[in-house]
Amino acid sequence: SSRKMSTEETAPPAAPTQEQEVAAASAAGAENAEPAPAAAAEEEEAWEPSAQFAPVTQLDEIEVRTMEEDEDVLYKMRSRLFVFRESMLNQGTGNREWLDRGIGEVKLLKHRTHGKIRLLMRQERTLKIVANHVIHPSTRLEPNAGSDRSWVWTAYDFADGELAEEVFAIRFKNSEIANQFKDAYEAAQAQMAAQEGAEGAADGEAKADEADAAADALAGLSVQGEGEGEGEGEGPSTDSDLQAAIDRRHRSDEEAASS
Repeated sequence: SSRKMSTEETAPPAAPTQEQEVAAASAAGAENAEPAPAAAAEEEEAWEPSAQFAPVTQLDEIEVRTMEEDEDVLYKMRSRLFVFRESMLNQGTGNREWLDRGIGEVKLLKHRTHGKIRLLMRQERTLKIVANHVIHPSTRLEPNAGSDRSWVWTAYDFADGELAEEVFAIRFKNSEIANQFKDAYEAAQAQMAAQEGAEGAADGEAKADEADAAADALAGLSVQGEGEGEGEGEGPSTDSDLQAAIDRRHRSDEEAASS
């Protein structure tokens, strides 16, 4: 009997049953389970980051002016612009071709102070200036061959920072919009022609007044020794005397106008 007991004592433990394995796994999962959502939320609210990162370089805010702040928009429309010039590969060869300058809004802008009207166009995404010139009354919009929604014209342009004569072509979505652009462009030309006429008339009046002042100054100058022998008396007044007389006439006219 003692031998039988020793055999039982040294026998390996019995393998766990399937029910026991499932119960053990459930107990282990309960021990390793994540905290409840409410507890996790409380832990997140309790933690506050305290790290601070100062910028390496301090950038100051700078006001950027486009020079359009002092202008009124007379017309604007989305379009595509082309320019007829030498490409980078054809520099110096004289071979010119149509180059695409991009899509953007073409604008007719009138300055509030001096009244000049210019055409301005920027690329849609980069805002790069691709056309920038004053509307001249002598410019003519010619229809582009084979298209009823495109116009061609020549102008002295300043888009690249230097005044240069350029040939432009602009294309719109349809012919109706193209005709609206032509009407707005010609209306701007009429305003510029009227302004140039007024400025020319003002310049002409100023020159006429100056000529009258010079004539009156000459009439008021006396030449001594007239009719006497050569070398006797005093000769004609100098240029400084003439200029002084003109200045006096201008001052008297200004005083009369102010009074």
